[in-house]
Amino acid sequence: MKVNKIQINTNTQKYPIIIGKDLIKFLDKILKENSFKFNQCLLVVDKKIKNKKVKSIIKFLKIKKIFVYYFKSSEINKNQKSVNNILN
Repeated sequence: MKVNKIQINTNTQKYPIIIGKDLIKFLDKILKENSFKFNQCLLVVDKKIKNKKVKSIIKFLKIKKIFVYYFKSSEINKNQKSVNNILN
């Protein structure tokens, strides 16, 4: 499992953003290794991912406040405008 981890530091908290391929398979391990504790979550999901898979992730996370942003994965969409859309 190859994972890129970016550490975010804000005025009030620190948290990692984890990027990688097939992370769903290792979600339990990633959450345990990083001692993730959160009450809300943003999932950025490729539009090609089946809704059934997204629902299974949501169920696994067991938190109430989950936001899902569906993203068409293509080179043309990998830009600042897409990041701004996610942030909004």
